[in-house]
Amino acid sequence: MIIIDFQEQLTLFYNSCDKSDLFIIPIFLDDYNHPMVNEISSLYVCCLNTQDEFILPIDHHDKILSEISLKEIKSYFSTFQKNIFCIFKKNLLYLLENNKNLIDLNLSLYLITSKQINVTPLSDLVSQFYERSYGRLNKINFLIPITKHIEYCQKIKDSILKYVSNYESECFRYYNDVVISLLQQIETSGLFYDKELFKEFYPNKTNQLKYDYLYSQYNIFTATGRPSNKFGGINFAALNKKTGLRKIFISRFKDEGKLVEFDFDAYHLQLIANEIKYKFPTDVNPHTYLGRQFFGKDNISEEEYQQSKEISFRLLYGGIDKDFEKIDFFGLVNQYINKFWGELNNNGEFISPIFKRKLLKNTIDGFNKYTAWNYFIQLLETENSIIVIYQILKALKDKKSKLILYTYDGFLFDVYNEEWDKLKMELQIIFNNRGFHAKVKEGKNYNELKTV
Repeated sequence: MIIIDFQEQLTLFYNSCDKSDLFIIPIFLDDYNHPMVNEISSLYVCCLNTQDEFILPIDHHDKILSEISLKEIKSYFSTFQKNIFCIFKKNLLYLLENNKNLIDLNLSLYLITSKQINVTPLSDLVSQFYERSYGRLNKINFLIPITKHIEYCQKIKDSILKYVSNYESECFRYYNDVVISLLQQIETSGLFYDKELFKEFYPNKTNQLKYDYLYSQYNIFTATGRPSNKFGGINFAALNKKTGLRKIFISRFKDEGKLVEFDFDAYHLQLIANEIKYKFPTDVNPHTYLGRQFFGKDNISEEEYQQSKEISFRLLYGGIDKDFEKIDFFGLVNQYINKFWGELNNNGEFISPIFKRKLLKNTIDGFNKYTAWNYFIQLLETENSIIVIYQILKALKDKKSKLILYTYDGFLFDVYNEEWDKLKMELQIIFNNRGFHAKVKEGKNYNELKTV
């Protein structure tokens, strides 16, 4: 292990890295800050060909060599051509955003086992000692001795490197190269917010007020494959609709902007219809179409429309009664569920249709037919949404408007007014080309969106 203290060691570091694949762990100054607004304290690097290890103190009290600059390190790795293995690639992208060779070994483990490496931040492990001496410190990793960081990183390396060989599959490349990068792009946009309202709803989180944006953090390492989205004690995937909490979030463009939400209409019904090659009529909502068959009439009331949604959800997620198999759509769905269940039971796995991910029988909690089927629906939903996100971000590339939040079946945009007419058409084309209709709402804050 070499702690880079002198220019000669830095030169040795570069020479060693040039010849080898690497394993890297970034050590941020504060494990409680979002990577978007965090700073790097040190960088642990292991050259895998030789097992030579280095740590670069960039902003740490043990640092001696003042010439080590973050700009120089970023520049070097931006053109690095060999593989860089890591855990939590999404976090490392905030440091090495231009490197295309990052490989997430935690993802490799997750796709094999549906589990991830259990990493407790070093600052959590030693915080009691420092808090007794200094109280709560915002940049505790600056103080933790560099030798402790080395021990911590070596333990992570030893536990994860066994998964280096599992990164060539089609599924891994989709998730590593596409999914992680797209979600990180959404995170970087941030959500602009009203600081006074934030203090009302989150009086114990005023430490976040030093930033103009709140940053979400997507976690793809979930049981079903549907990303969760939490950071700083805020669950961005389940912001309360009834308390007025959502009015915190406003447009960064002030009077020249607005928030716009695109929601998939009857998302899961349409997803499954696409999968079984069933065509819903294009001139009517699927819930209305099925409601007409449920109630045996052409015109259904608003109450019957809501009942139609409830019946469809019950059948789709909980099992299709014999009487409802007579309806063409649900008869085909039932056949597909039986095919899915047979393959999962016989083979121990079912391959998702888009990213070819293995849904593993032995990783499903409370394993039964409809628990497994619900896992599959959420996986299918996520993979389709990722395709849509890719197309959305491509449409936004040269615009001021931002995609700021993705929540299962919906997308929240911070829109610059002058771009809205063209952007609206582009987004509608994206949804329609995927075979979906979207409900569009807009407003000055996230709590007061109106259908347009």
